[in-house]
Amino acid sequence: MKRALALAGLLLVLYAAVYSVGAFSGTYVSGTVRDPAIHQWTGGTIAVQRKASARGCTVTVDGGPETPVEIGSRKGVFGKVTELEPWFSDGAMIKCLGGLTVWTGAAAELRLMTRHPVFFAGSALVIGLPIFYTVFRRNRNESVRNP
Repeated sequence: MKRALALAGLLLVLYAAVYSVGAFSGTYVSGTVRDPAIHQWTGGTIAVQRKASARGCTVTVDGGPETPVEIGSRKGVFGKVTELEPWFSDGAMIKCLGGLTVWTGAAAELRLMTRHPVFFAGSALVIGLPIFYTVFRRNRNESVRNP
């Protein structure tokens, strides 16, 4: 019984660590409606999320035109994180009228993974199974002892 609870506790700590790194390792770029938030994108897949009040996000490739992009908002319980893949060989600049959070490298992969519904369902199942096993086994043992 103690092993199952210890396993559940360990899995909960592991889940919290992975979620924390994915959620809080991004870089917040502040901006206002008049003064845009700007992030220099050097390539590679990134995860981005705009502030709920932010509007008008664009990507400008070095030496190229400004391209409007749809970036998810923090509005709501979970908000929406947008994955952007580079379509350019040089750098680019992401600009939003308002705040913007950017995750790069491994942090981007973790952020995208922790936002997926399968991550929430799977972690709840993995953490809940040892607890369910402990309760089920305890009830079964009590019914055997007390017929």
